Amino acid sequence: MKKLAPVMLLVCACMQEPEPAPLFPSFTAGERALSSTPSLNCLFTADNRYAVVGDGGSLLFLELVHGRVHGLVTLPSPVLHVASQKESNGVLAVTQDSVYLVVPGSFLVAGRASIPSGVTACAVSGNRLFLAFSDGAVRGFDQETLTEEVTRSVSPAVNCLAGSTGYLIAASGDLLTCYEPERLEPVAEYAAWGEVTHLGPVGEDWVCASIGGGNEVALFSAPVLELQMMFTVPGTPMVAAVEGDAGYAFAYTDQGILVVVGSGGGMEWRTAEFGVVLDIAISNDGWNALLLSGNSLFILEK
Repeated sequence: MKKLAPVMLLVCACMQEPEPAPLFPSFTAGERALSSTPSLNCLFTADNRYAVVGDGGSLLFLELVHGRVHGLVTLPSPVLHVASQKESNGVLAVTQDSVYLVVPGSFLVAGRASIPSGVTACAVSGNRLFLAFSDGAVRGFDQETLTEEVTRSVSPAVNCLAGSTGYLIAASGDLLTCYEPERLEPVAEYAAWGEVTHLGPVGEDWVCASIGGGNEVALFSAPVLELQMMFTVPGTPMVAAVEGDAGYAFAYTDQGILVVVGSGGGMEWRTAEFGVVLDIAISNDGWNALLLSGNSLFILEK
């Protein structure tokens, strides 16, 4: 019996061996201290060349290798939101009264349009930039001409947006609604278990949601808004981002920590070194991540 014991233990160990941990960005490649109030979100340009963030009235384009500012565009008022064009690689900067189209590389303003005040969220879907307003309006603007083309009134007002080529997801309190971007017609709804505080696109077919009243980052398929996966985190997720293949999720929780959770359920990393995280973005190739705090933008890499 004693001779068989090691063999039995080996078999049990093999049967219980966990899946390989996902490789995720965790090395701080660069940090940019911000001198003014940051934009409410950060992003990568479509070609994954730059990290983009608003720093007061400055729109910053940062190199991913070390966080150095490669381009800076000065605007008349503070940048509230930023969005990235999918194909032409332009960046759309939203202020309290205007939308600006900025071209990376030349770092020139290629277009401007006036908008009403009270912007609460922004996202790109189809060929349009969509903005949500505090009065309940959701307006769609052509990405190139910045001409307003479609509008819809939503009650209660939308506080979060996420978009991809074929869908626009809006959160109003605890209600998620999926719209087709051409006419802003609703195609699906989902009543969540709490208020939705943050949305993020995941590839072309999913969206992740941070929802109050629970301890999971929820992953929904679009356009049907079916719940596909839950990433359990310590505390309630405030902001989150999920890698394009849904292998892992970054989340900042109400416990003041940033965590990375794998799709198998294991917690891969936790830290409080980045302070209060306002937004998280993961690059298309999954190699880099951006963490936006109240006074810095951190660039992580694998």
